[in-house]
Amino acid sequence: LWTSSSSSLVTHYISSRSASSTKAVKSKLPIQGDNWNLSRRNRVRLRWLGYWSPRIVLFIWGASFVFAGAYLLKKSVDTEGFTTNFSPGSGGDVGKGEYSLIDHDGHKFTREDTLGKYMLIYFGFTFCPDVCPVEMTKLADIADILKARGIGLDVLQPTFVSVDYRRDTPEMIKNYMRQYTKGDDKKILGLCGTREQMEHFARIMKTYFSDPPQLEEDYILEHSTYMYFTGKDGAFKHLTNTEDSPQVLANKIALWIAEDNGKVSKIKEQIKQVFV
Repeated sequence: LWTSSSSSLVTHYISSRSASSTKAVKSKLPIQGDNWNLSRRNRVRLRWLGYWSPRIVLFIWGASFVFAGAYLLKKSVDTEGFTTNFSPGSGGDVGKGEYSLIDHDGHKFTREDTLGKYMLIYFGFTFCPDVCPVEMTKLADIADILKARGIGLDVLQPTFVSVDYRRDTPEMIKNYMRQYTKGDDKKILGLCGTREQMEHFARIMKTYFSDPPQLEEDYILEHSTYMYFTGKDGAFKHLTNTEDSPQVLANKIALWIAEDNGKVSKIKEQIKQVFV
């Protein structure tokens, strides 16, 4: 006999089978949302890439910036272009060769123009950001100290030689030196020249400077920071010490001039140098 209880049992059975079938279908579908149907290894790889990818990109960008800066610095300094490999002031023939340059008034200047005077020569360039301004101030101060002692420009000629033959013109050099000479164009002699002239003069003086790059406009140059003291015959006599003050250098130059004129014996000069 079919009763209501039998009907309830059948309905319950059909409902149970239907629910089981639905669960089976759902279990075969990919997992939705954040839990993709991926293996544990793939999920680890995705997390690793998500963590490191932006950091790798930042590292590569930073490294590229550093290498680009290093390359531009190398190009601006151009350390492979040193004109000479001589040690400053070495050799007995220093300053004895003939040369021709241009002074800050645009006139030709040769070794013949130095005869009869002592010269204190500093090599630099007008765009020099740090060392040259210090040494140029020192050069002007030395001239003032010596002038007060009776050693004027008729005895010693302070001289600035530009190694930047690409940018420094006589007019630029004249304007540059006025910053240190207070408008006195005769206090410091400015010299410049072509590449060939400057390289020849550098060989004569046994100094060095880096070759200006041909493409860049904003660059710095390596060069000697010594001052060269030459005799009345144009020959090299002494190198100054960069660490010395203008007062100390003026004392030394006065002694060198006195010794060269036979007014101070060499032994006395050596003793005095210790206490200067």
